[in-house]
Amino acid sequence: MRRLSFIYLLSLLSLLLSAPSAFGQPVRSVRESLQSMLAQADIIVLGEVQGIEAIARRGFWQVELKVHETLQGECPEVVTYICNDEGQLPERTGESLFMLKRSPGRYFQGGNRHRYLTRHPWSCHRVISFEKNETLLSFDERGLVDVAGRAAVLDVARHYVKHRQQDPPAQVVEVLEQTAAAVPGWGPSVAIPLDARLWSTAEIWELQGGKAAAAAASVKENVTKIIGYEAAKEQYALPQQVPTQRRWANILSLDSLETMAADCDLIVRGEIDDLTLVQLGRETKDNWEEALDMHFVRLRVEESLKGTAGETISFYVENGGPLSAWQEQGTQIVVFLRDRFFLKTVDGTHLGTKPPFGSLNVLRYSARAPGVHGLIALGESHPKMYSSSLEWLEDPIEMTGVVRQYLNEVPAAGQSGVLATGRFRDSLVRKVPGLDFSPKAFLADTRWEDVPNHRHLRVNFPIDSNLEKRAKQWVTSPDKTHRWLGAYALLYFKSQENVEILKSLLDGEGQWDQPVKVEGLGFDPKRYLVRAEAWLTLTAWGYHVEQPEFND
Repeated sequence: MRRLSFIYLLSLLSLLLSAPSAFGQPVRSVRESLQSMLAQADIIVLGEVQGIEAIARRGFWQVELKVHETLQGECPEVVTYICNDEGQLPERTGESLFMLKRSPGRYFQGGNRHRYLTRHPWSCHRVISFEKNETLLSFDERGLVDVAGRAAVLDVARHYVKHRQQDPPAQVVEVLEQTAAAVPGWGPSVAIPLDARLWSTAEIWELQGGKAAAAAASVKENVTKIIGYEAAKEQYALPQQVPTQRRWANILSLDSLETMAADCDLIVRGEIDDLTLVQLGRETKDNWEEALDMHFVRLRVEESLKGTAGETISFYVENGGPLSAWQEQGTQIVVFLRDRFFLKTVDGTHLGTKPPFGSLNVLRYSARAPGVHGLIALGESHPKMYSSSLEWLEDPIEMTGVVRQYLNEVPAAGQSGVLATGRFRDSLVRKVPGLDFSPKAFLADTRWEDVPNHRHLRVNFPIDSNLEKRAKQWVTSPDKTHRWLGAYALLYFKSQENVEILKSLLDGEGQWDQPVKVEGLGFDPKRYLVRAEAWLTLTAWGYHVEQPEFND
């Protein structure tokens, strides 16, 4: 019977593998180019392994490198990083090219599974071993080409790093891999950084025809022309312009005011000069994007809280609320914007990143998220927002004050960045490392208190100096929930001072009435969660401390 089941599974697998041609659904295969690997690294070094140590049962290793040459960034002669992918463990002999990222990375979600990534400030993105003589994919005016060998790989790496320093951080996109044979139902592609050099290279590919021209077309599919407000209005305005109301976006992820401030390129305050309705939402359970009202807005700028803006600025906003009423009443609004601009071509055309969905993103700026996480209307009631003071605020003036104070105290948050790209809507992809947690204990007197699935709700704080300062305050709070959150947040800030703080919490009070299951501490729920959080973090950092009692 088992043998028959096994044969049946093999047959089913074969059917699924052949499904693209049968059902018309393409299969995609994505390779990463050498330039893509380099573009996503914070430091790039040529070095040799001095030691590899397993630090956890669940697949984490500590790798120590002797650095021979630093191609990008700054690092000491010996650097240590954490690896959680056995396939990326480097060769123990010979030189390799190491591409490292600052830890925690963008998608760091905390939890015991990833605690070990905070032991050292670096994690591994990719390793190229010259002992293996791996063949890699690169791109130049000839198209996508193979490179192999130490000298060839380093030539490409040095050339890319040299020119990358003159450009803003690159965004990575997927384009058709012209070197692959055409197979029905097969969609091979390669990940490459989308920057000015790629655009000019694509124009050369166009002239070559054939597969090179197909790759060029694939490059240009990832961008859209940035046009002026009046041109966008003429092209996309609905025949009937009607007032809209604020609708709740069905998103169980709440960004704090500090996250909103850090996770955008520009924050401006002003009055609506002109407004264009481009999509009227409709009630639907199948696609929440279709339920959003979408507008083009031209704003008269009175103040720039972050970044630089002219007298007016145009942007695209989803689910922006009663914008027409705010325009008529002269209501001041504060807008959190993302900049999709990255390239100006030789003929003066401005190009921006094209999101995977929708065709309305033809303005340079867009509100960073639908509704309440994209703009605040002053002088009227606003849905409650959360801040790192662990308070829900409902006064828009007070909210704006929190944003001002945060940007003043965290200078790095006041710098513009580049929109993160991915397979999701550009307005929802995070680009700042964030601490997220379940706020069940903080939902009193909010609209979320009575939502049936609020147990799935997550709140986000940016991981920065403000969070560390707040965490040190929280651990001294008389509220045990605040102390737990403080211990959890200190996970991201390894220092001798914070080691001593966490040690002081190992015998602290604070007992939960209902035991809670803690990942990494077995199947039995625990009552002393502050102790558990502190002990888990110290252990992940490499400190050997006696395990405290987690239950009476």
